[in-house]
Amino acid sequence: MSRVGGILDVSSRGIIRCWADRYVADFRNVDSLNGMKHSSIISFLRGEMSAAKFLQEVQVEVDRCTNGLRTKGFGNIIVNDGPLEIINRNHVARLFKSVLANELPIEVANYLADGLILSEDFDFAEDETVEALHFLADDSRPPTIEEIEAIFIELQ
Repeated sequence: MSRVGGILDVSSRGIIRCWADRYVADFRNVDSLNGMKHSSIISFLRGEMSAAKFLQEVQVEVDRCTNGLRTKGFGNIIVNDGPLEIINRNHVARLFKSVLANELPIEVANYLADGLILSEDFDFAEDETVEALHFLADDSRPPTIEEIEAIFIELQ
């Protein structure tokens, strides 16, 4: 488990560890926390699930995270366990394309990018893939459409 600000890390043992600027708590009852489904992430990135369906599944979690950032100074990002999946440039290009087509809000793309980077169930085929995800996960400022388009073109 890596220590990253504002992250809930769900271990395979069902223990959630919450980090902000410091360690906050362990939660042993995870039934009330849904998180992004590993299978839905893969289905969306492969193009098997529409962006609208994916958005419908994760919007509540993204809203909780955003609200937590505003009210508590940290948000929760939860990805359910799944088998190791290699994320490649085509997967990330699908994410960028969905943002450019206004099918996914940037907040959802940011949440998904953070989840992919932080989960131990995903690895990356190319350095460009990781760099593109880090760009989307950057909370220091919202990306511009021109920046998103430029990275999308590089991923093609």
